Amino acid sequence: MRDSVRRSVAAVIGGLADRCAPARVELLTGMADGADQIVTEVALELGCDVHVMLPKPREVYRAELSPEGAIQLDRVIESPAVEVSIISDTTDHEHGGVDPGLPYHRLGLHLAKSAHVLIALWDGQMERRSGGTLDVLASYLDRDFGPEPSGELPDPVAVGEVPDALEGPTAVWVPSARLGAAGQAEQLDTTPVYVIASGRGGVWHGQAAMPTALTSMLDDLAELTVDMSSGGSQPAGYSLLEALPDDLDIAERLALDEVQSAYLAADGLAMANQSLSDRAFIAATLIGAGMGFAFLWFAKIDDHLAWLYAYLALFLVGYILFRTTHSRRWLHQHLSRRVLAENLRVRFFVLLLGMSDRVDVRRVMTETGVSSFPGFAWARESDRVGVPLPQSEPRELAERYALVDEHWVDDQATYFGRKVRQLEIRHAGLEFVQRVLYVLSFLAVVVIIIFGTDLKTVYVPGHVSLKAVLIFLMGLLPLWLTLWELHQGRMATRELLWQFRNQATVFGRASSDLGRGYRDEVRQQIYVDLAERSLFETYLWTIHRYHREFPAPSGG
Repeated sequence: MRDSVRRSVAAVIGGLADRCAPARVELLTGMADGADQIVTEVALELGCDVHVMLPKPREVYRAELSPEGAIQLDRVIESPAVEVSIISDTTDHEHGGVDPGLPYHRLGLHLAKSAHVLIALWDGQMERRSGGTLDVLASYLDRDFGPEPSGELPDPVAVGEVPDALEGPTAVWVPSARLGAAGQAEQLDTTPVYVIASGRGGVWHGQAAMPTALTSMLDDLAELTVDMSSGGSQPAGYSLLEALPDDLDIAERLALDEVQSAYLAADGLAMANQSLSDRAFIAATLIGAGMGFAFLWFAKIDDHLAWLYAYLALFLVGYILFRTTHSRRWLHQHLSRRVLAENLRVRFFVLLLGMSDRVDVRRVMTETGVSSFPGFAWARESDRVGVPLPQSEPRELAERYALVDEHWVDDQATYFGRKVRQLEIRHAGLEFVQRVLYVLSFLAVVVIIIFGTDLKTVYVPGHVSLKAVLIFLMGLLPLWLTLWELHQGRMATRELLWQFRNQATVFGRASSDLGRGYRDEVRQQIYVDLAERSLFETYLWTIHRYHREFPAPSGG
């Protein structure tokens, strides 16, 4: 039985590692007797990174294991390639009467919050013990991160075909008997089952093949890893916070550093791809304008074949640019990396406030539909980035409020306000140019109607009649205006201005409310509302931008 379970676990971990390569797989484990240690052994054999998280101090926890389990724990922890964290509350050991299962429930919550994919060696019995496998599995799939174990039991897992539309967290269930249950072990089929949350508490679906949502997430991770590996040429992102509070413990500092590092990488990639995408749109507009100029000049001014050759050359350059833009997916990368960066920005500040569980990024992404776009699946996992931390309220809240207000709320309010002013000035200037061009085009028509016959006898340098010049301009100006409108449409300038205005309003209102001196409960709710509303505005703009540029999937 043990060998069969090991083979199934190896197949699962190997499949995940192959799918997300070149990203590395890191196993988070509590190193409990039996299942945890089997999975840890397999992960180490496959060359995965391992992070051991203990529910209690090492010596206390070691004494609760079997002699073989204690030896295995020592062997794993003493490996230089293994990282160790202790998920413990000192009050558990200072006061009596604490539920003995609470440290294990707390550990289970940390695993559920941190894992991108949960591997559960479970006998399938609907018995929810505090800190047990079903407790961890339910916390992970249903995103139930309450401080106390829930007594609710899920419906039995229905194994069959699962709709591709399901985007909930995915766990891998390897059927396995409990230690000492030899009779049960002989009857179990250890074939892995992928269990997907339906979004309705306690309702899970299972299937034998890796589900679409999980493959999309792993593919996105692989692509992101490749992008980040070439990130040396990316512009430096905006640092979220250079001076962290003095009261941070090591684990909290590591978590914030990890989120900020991921944010800087995603932000740099978003800016680089935005720059390339914008340049491609500008180049396409200029090529179209040049083609129109060359053709009209050939038709009305000078019928030399050189103008047709120029037209064909521009056409060829435009086609190459189109194919390059399509293959490099600069706009797609810009949008997906921007969503990931904004998710991580919010994650950083709510983590600093000790409120990471109150902002549900996955829910907002799923409800808006932005997570269904190809390449966006990994952004759903941004709220699982970071070293597991106790979720008690941080000390010195006043100091953290001030830091978050300055570096997030006020900073973003100022940024969006400045962007709105810049876009409004630019928009007003462009509208003035458009009005001038319309007037000139109208005047050209009037002049031709009134003086058309006389204009044939008036020549400009180059022995071209003034009437031909005016007709040439009449054709060129509307063409250029149309190209400019198409360019503005592809750049989604109006949508961007709306997003900046809405974001400026959201952050400005939050900044005003936070300055009113509300009690902590109200203040924290303001932060939660701000986080979800600002993300909603980002997703809404992304959806409009994506729909404008990319065709809808065809059913045929």
